[in-house]
Amino acid sequence: MNNVNENYENETIYVCGGESVYKEFFPYCKYIDMTKVYVGCDADRFFPLITHDEWIVSHHIAMRNSEEYWWQFHFIEFKRK
Repeated sequence: MNNVNENYENETIYVCGGESVYKEFFPYCKYIDMTKVYVGCDADRFFPLITHDEWIVSHHIAMRNSEEYWWQFHFIEFKRK
C-alpha cells in the first residue's frame, strides 16, 4: 500500500468496492465522499466506522426525497482531522 502514497501523492484516487477493499484503503484516505441511503435491508458487510475524533464533516447536502425515488438520501463529505 505504500506505493499508493509514494506514486500517487498528488492524485485523486477513488476507491469503490466492498467491505474488504474499503478496509484496505481506509487508513490512507484523507476524504470520504459518502452517499447515505435510508432504506431498510439486511446486510452482513459494512463500511468502516467513521469516528468524530478522527473525522469531521466538511460538506453536507440535506436529505432529498422526490416522486421519482421513494427512498431518502443525502451526501456527506468527511475530512480526516
